[in-house]
Amino acid sequence: MAVIALTGGICSGKSMVTQILQEYVPIIDADIIARNLLSEAYDKSYISNNAIPHHSQKAIHEVVNCFGMNILTDDKFLNRKELRELVFHPNKQTAKENKSQLEAILHPLVYQEIWLQADKLKHDNTHIIVAIPLLRETLTDAEIKDNFDQVWVIDCDQKKQIERCLQRDNCNKETIQQMIDLQASREDRLKIADVVINNNGSREELRECIYKNYQTLIANTLITNK
Repeated sequence: MAVIALTGGICSGKSMVTQILQEYVPIIDADIIARNLLSEAYDKSYISNNAIPHHSQKAIHEVVNCFGMNILTDDKFLNRKELRELVFHPNKQTAKENKSQLEAILHPLVYQEIWLQADKLKHDNTHIIVAIPLLRETLTDAEIKDNFDQVWVIDCDQKKQIERCLQRDNCNKETIQQMIDLQASREDRLKIADVVINNNGSREELRECIYKNYQTLIANTLITNK
């Protein structure tokens, strides 16, 4: 049994990598969990109950308590555009503070859900991939070592990251560079890598790289289990 952390910077190709990997192994995706945590409309009647840490209202209430009611749309759902503007505020210090506040709310809840899903999947699967874009930023080296058997890092040139972000997101180069700068550096991610998934080339080259590394993982598992 191997629990593998998959990580990479913004627009490094995580979605494409997980699409390919899910053909072989179940995926737990931190981005999906975070989005789901903030997907319900704000219910003002909700009262936080520490005995129910996964209550669907907990995250949205804490975000509102932190950033105010203006973070909601007219129908009381999270205004994701407004939240993004706070996290990537033109003032770098303000952006850093807003980002830290949001992460302090979401990351504990996201990891709680990751461990719950992992415990369920462990019974029926040989391997699990946990996709965590901000792995390097949210866990210490010791925590990564304690919770994961391997770390797979999706790597690409920064120029390629920016090109992909321009194609995917409706924002300018300055905002994209700010997003990159707020994350761990490429060098810091590579320091924790057991496996590097190079994503500078074509989809076919990416698929081949993933397949080779997955076959190596299977082979090593068979040797270990003998």
